[in-house]
Amino acid sequence: MRKWKWLIVLVLLAGVLFGFAWAYSKYTRLMAHTRVALHVLRELQSLADEGAVGLASWDAKRLISLQDDLGRLEESFLDIKAEVGFLLPLCPHLSWVPRLGDDIAAAPSLLDMAIELSAAGWWAISGAEPLVGLLLDQQKPDIDAVIGPALARLVSGRSYFLEAREALRRVTVARSRFRSADLTPSLARLIERLDKYLPLLQAGMESALLMPDLLGVDGPRTFLLLAQNNHELRPTGGFISGVGLLRVEQGRVLSIDLEDSYAVDNYGAKAYPSPPEPLARYMWAGILLLRDANWSPDFPTSAEVIASLYQLGRESPPIDGVIAADLTAVQLLVDAVSPLKLEGYKETITGGSVLPLLQQYWSAPVGAGTITEQKSSDWWRHRKDVMGDLLGAVLSKIKAEPRAIDAPRLLRAIMACLDGKHLLMYLHQKESAEVLARNRWDGALRAGDGDYLMVVDANLGFNKVDPNIERRIEYKVYLEQSPPRGEVSITYVNKSRERRELCRHEDLYGLTEYKARSYEELMEGCYWNYVRLYVPGGSRLRQVTGSTEAVDVAQEHGKVAFGTFLGVAPGESRELRFLYDLPSEIAGLARKGYRLTVQKQAGAVAVPIHIQASLPPAAVVQSISPGARISGGQIVGYEALLASDQFFQISLAAQPKAWITVSLSVAGLFFLGCGLFLRLRR
Repeated sequence: MRKWKWLIVLVLLAGVLFGFAWAYSKYTRLMAHTRVALHVLRELQSLADEGAVGLASWDAKRLISLQDDLGRLEESFLDIKAEVGFLLPLCPHLSWVPRLGDDIAAAPSLLDMAIELSAAGWWAISGAEPLVGLLLDQQKPDIDAVIGPALARLVSGRSYFLEAREALRRVTVARSRFRSADLTPSLARLIERLDKYLPLLQAGMESALLMPDLLGVDGPRTFLLLAQNNHELRPTGGFISGVGLLRVEQGRVLSIDLEDSYAVDNYGAKAYPSPPEPLARYMWAGILLLRDANWSPDFPTSAEVIASLYQLGRESPPIDGVIAADLTAVQLLVDAVSPLKLEGYKETITGGSVLPLLQQYWSAPVGAGTITEQKSSDWWRHRKDVMGDLLGAVLSKIKAEPRAIDAPRLLRAIMACLDGKHLLMYLHQKESAEVLARNRWDGALRAGDGDYLMVVDANLGFNKVDPNIERRIEYKVYLEQSPPRGEVSITYVNKSRERRELCRHEDLYGLTEYKARSYEELMEGCYWNYVRLYVPGGSRLRQVTGSTEAVDVAQEHGKVAFGTFLGVAPGESRELRFLYDLPSEIAGLARKGYRLTVQKQAGAVAVPIHIQASLPPAAVVQSISPGARISGGQIVGYEALLASDQFFQISLAAQPKAWITVSLSVAGLFFLGCGLFLRLRR
């Protein structure tokens, strides 16, 4: 018996020693991998701290060294994951640990992010190495000489960029599994820094895939350029003020022009189509002209119409795409490449000064008469010359001083324009169109199941008063009703200076002269707006209040649009309210969860939106994305700023039906009684 006891003790002791040896081995290997990772991270941090100054002294050898560092970093993180992999499934259940609980819970996602970021960097450098090597070898690169070979190298690296894009997608998925606000401050700061740069990395990969087609790597490309004035808001961004053609091949600009949109019309010689009914009714349009052709908020649809009207008025080669930018995009992009000097203009132009200068030179063009002299001068013909001069100055600076351009700053500006729908692109080439659609850069109406909402304004007042209009959207959805019901209230406040005269809806361009005496005068006045509310297909309108005009109902891209017209005098506010029944499919989807897509109108400034969802009585909220306020358990409220498209989701779990609850209660009482009976018998 004593021998067996000693044997058991020896076995236990051997087990403990083996456990210590195994743990020490694990610890040693883990620390070795961690030291390698920390060493590489310190090297990468030193490179990041060098910034643009350090980049100027780079060479191909240093780029390869960076790629090797990222490869070693990925390998180290994979080794760390292999060593601690058996513990990772436990981490999400340890958020209760004091101080570090949320960090531990997020550890698996953080490790996945580190692995995928390292992989994305390695793939991206693999694709960009020939291109960067070409640029780094040029002390003062000649853009025309370099751009062709650079595009060819982008094409050869396409497979690498696709891998990098997929790795960044996995980073985004891992990032969505935790909130940075829950982490310890030092770790939260690192994640917030990543959040700042991750969209730029993603945009860089998408741009690398898009640029070869956009710059004509395999032949000439012709793009129609649109200058949209969002001071006079229209469905795709603004009144089409200027239009022109950009022709490129192998990255070289073959020709570019931008002219007044009024100048391209040729309705005296060609048959033009009829206008949409609201334009005929409220702007007295007899035909559809190019400047009003962006009536559909779906930019690909409007782009096709605009291109066809341009070719009615101008002989041009086949158009490969349409690119539109509004005044907000102009301000952001000029700010990124400023300062600019325009030939013939006194001022140096920056992002902060560009819009006032555009307004100034609209009223008084360089070398032409002023608006007050319009009857006796050529003001009308030259009032938009500054648009083309500004575009030429931007292109000249990029070509002549490429190293003076802060590339990350310019990329951030382009991203802000694309995400905010101040810059829209529509391309015919299939793969490029897919890149634009995937990133929601094409301005298309979005398909998908679930609820949908988009407010589209069209200023039909012949003025530029939109900068003085404040908007607010409130959406209440009643999911407990059958059918579900939607209620949208849109408030408009006209901040223009109050005027004595009554609001009169009339064309400010009279029979003989323009009635306004400055651009600033056009920005003050009455607001005449045709409003359309886009909701899911199958919705039925019940009531509209706040407008005395007719209500139009139309179908477009699987959506229903309710439209009406209203005016808002200076210093006043108006509320427009739509009440409608949602399709029965929304009720079916709402049993498991509720999804809502809210699309931002192109060209519009960020609009406050309040969303309130009343849930079915038997619904239990499992999760909400993004964070929201819950009142009484059955009402979920969101407050958001509609600066880009927004997506809301509520995951629900139905409560057990009453008969199930009663049955379980009875069964529980029965078994409890049986237990008491047996205990008493004993």
